[in-house]
Amino acid sequence: MVLEALWIALRRLGDWRTAIPETVAFLLALSIVYLIAVRYGSIQTPPRGLVALFAIAFRLTVAGQPPSLSDDLLRYQWEGRVVRSGGNPYLARPNDPAWAYIPAHPRAPGRDFPSIYGPLVQYAQALAVEFPKLPAIAADCATLAVLAFTAPAGWLIYAWSPLAVVEFWGQGHNDALLVLFLTLALVRPAQTGWWIGLAAAVKWWPLILVRAFRFTARQTAIAIAVVGALALPFLAGFRYDNARFATGFLAGWRNNDSVFGAILWAVGDPQPAKYIAFAFVAALFAFVRNPMWAAVGLLAVSANVHPWYLTWLLPFLVFRPAPALLLWIALAPLSYETVIWWATLGEWRQSD
Repeated sequence: MVLEALWIALRRLGDWRTAIPETVAFLLALSIVYLIAVRYGSIQTPPRGLVALFAIAFRLTVAGQPPSLSDDLLRYQWEGRVVRSGGNPYLARPNDPAWAYIPAHPRAPGRDFPSIYGPLVQYAQALAVEFPKLPAIAADCATLAVLAFTAPAGWLIYAWSPLAVVEFWGQGHNDALLVLFLTLALVRPAQTGWWIGLAAAVKWWPLILVRAFRFTARQTAIAIAVVGALALPFLAGFRYDNARFATGFLAGWRNNDSVFGAILWAVGDPQPAKYIAFAFVAALFAFVRNPMWAAVGLLAVSANVHPWYLTWLLPFLVFRPAPALLLWIALAPLSYETVIWWATLGEWRQSD
């Protein structure tokens, strides 16, 4: 199988951060073959067993790969240790001398900022300090199982996605938990309030999907109650710094922006551009009635779109393939050129 041969070749590169051009080239080649497979699968549904066999093979091929394209896993591990020690990750900072007894890895990001991840992530990180990839791997396996039985005609889109394999099994991103709950919200609409609440407890943004999913008052109350209950032990730690750091996703650091870049060009000042971006998100919440396009709109207006953010679209695409979005996902590896500067100089060079 061509895809598995490419995964093996990619794995043999060793530490991907020391071979970014080659890594990106292999990932783009994987994306091309993947798009061909998706097109073929839309014409003639391949046997479910065959899809599962190769999906597992791809994942096992990169399971031992160190998190070399992103350092987020190192931050997860540190926050897990903080929670285990009885600390509050929404107050703790790796550079704070008060936390010197829990040393962070030198490459752990956001050293001057407290956590911005949702409360469910904090519990998962605390349970998996010794095996920090475990939450992402377990969630990805659960998503594969759910889609295998609920969307056999389209689950190849998720099962063979190079983006999911790299970001969840290679880099261990906690977005795998978010993707699982979004998937469950799509396939179990009667419990959507619970699933969106859990998704928002991973990363806060799914709350903008409440109206897109056409929530009843009861479902809305359930979603808010789920997030609140999980966040309750940490509420004393929420501060202005947490919110300020979190806004970096929408209108802070610039990395592969699209609509935000146009807004900034038009107004010429980051501050009003930021307010316009927030107004755009408010409009998404108020008026968009399709959850996939609400998520697309959020990514389009955000100043910061890392490759793993695009995994959020995969559950929607399983049920409603959109060629333009599949191409966007396929081209995501191009943004890893920033890793060259980060790995060699310790310098984050914004790509915009």
